[in-house]
Amino acid sequence: MKSRIYVKQHANVQFAHLYEHLLASQFNEYLFEKGLIKWLDYSLNGATFEQGGIITLEYKAYTNRANAFFNDLHTFNINTDRQLVRNALKQITVEDGYELAIESDAALIAELQAIDLEQWQDIDNIAFIDT
Repeated sequence: MKSRIYVKQHANVQFAHLYEHLLASQFNEYLFEKGLIKWLDYSLNGATFEQGGIITLEYKAYTNRANAFFNDLHTFNINTDRQLVRNALKQITVEDGYELAIESDAALIAELQAIDLEQWQDIDNIAFIDT
């Protein structure tokens, strides 16, 4: 089994959390389209921490086929379609018990795209967490 934890950081924790939901669901869908089955071939778990707006994504590959997709995470870009964003917002509302305050759809999408441009870092190679 091959396992990695990737990290991004964003100042706005709520946007970071929304980004984490969008990425996890879309990358799971991407892997499904490639013929991989979650929990049999791989696992993918995301978390967002209020301390510093840290987003983590843990990817574990259980099969050789799943190993081939490790690097895809570094180049994967989320889809910021409004309906996908709204679905992720609903997930967060249920999970956290409150709705995010959003100025406008355009501002929200711009923020998500800015987070998306940030490179994932391997947790072993980052300076802002003492591991």
